Amino acid sequence: ASLSTQALRIVQNTPNLPANSWTYLSRIAQYALGQSNFETATEAYQALYDHIDRPDVRARALIGLAHTHEKSQQTNSARHYYQAVIDQFPTRPEADEARFYTGLFLRDLDHKRNAAQKVFQELLNTNRKNKWRYRAFFELAESYLQTDQFEKAQNTWTRILAERKIGPEAAQARYCLAESHYYTGNFQAAKAMLNLILTKDLGQNVANDAIAKLALIEEGENKDLEQLKHYAQVELILRQQKLKDAHTAFEELQKQHPQTFLADRILYQQATVLEELKRYTEAIQHH
Repeated sequence: ASLSTQALRIVQNTPNLPANSWTYLSRIAQYALGQSNFETATEAYQALYDHIDRPDVRARALIGLAHTHEKSQQTNSARHYYQAVIDQFPTRPEADEARFYTGLFLRDLDHKRNAAQKVFQELLNTNRKNKWRYRAFFELAESYLQTDQFEKAQNTWTRILAERKIGPEAAQARYCLAESHYYTGNFQAAKAMLNLILTKDLGQNVANDAIAKLALIEEGENKDLEQLKHYAQVELILRQQKLKDAHTAFEELQKQHPQTFLADRILYQQATVLEELKRYTEAIQHH
């Protein structure tokens, strides 16, 4: 038996465990899940739920059961446990986490974009200022961007900035706004937002992306702004996962501008699209 299974048996067979014994079960469950020992993780999380009469522990146990079943490709069971969290502990932050993952299931597995947006919105309506709220904001905005609803996407990122003036969420929201302006050819607005990142968010992860995007826009201004506008439009098609359309558009862009300053970028993007389409031999030729 694995170490986590052995540890679980010791805890289960020990009489008169102290009141904080739930911490042992929690650590065993987390360790087992990290080692992909799904059977032991499930047993430990179930024991937490069944025997520890505390709302916080029971809610975390259900989340643990959901993660365990999701990781072991038992999607329907994972959905069941996420819904159980929402139903049994609707006012706890774990319910927000459950709503977030339920929204991802609806969008990515069921391809029910509107239903996913509804769940993300329900999470936002709780007004709990935790990480799941802001992750839901970003996912909601991305779903709008995917369907060319730029105003809704921009309004969503702006809502994040109204609540988070500084920090990683604010930096990411500013960068997303800059990207949306870039995609629509509003390069001055994009530059203004990118420069704001370099002023306020230089220590954040998106700073390097902001520097690179700003350099690309300035290069386009110096060489050929129309080519950059066309390239940005095709990048949006790729962002929206319209892979075949993106491949065709990049090929057309290359034919129209064989000497473009964007040639290396176009080749790289073409290779990326071909890999996504599993056309690996062609992808190698573009690298």
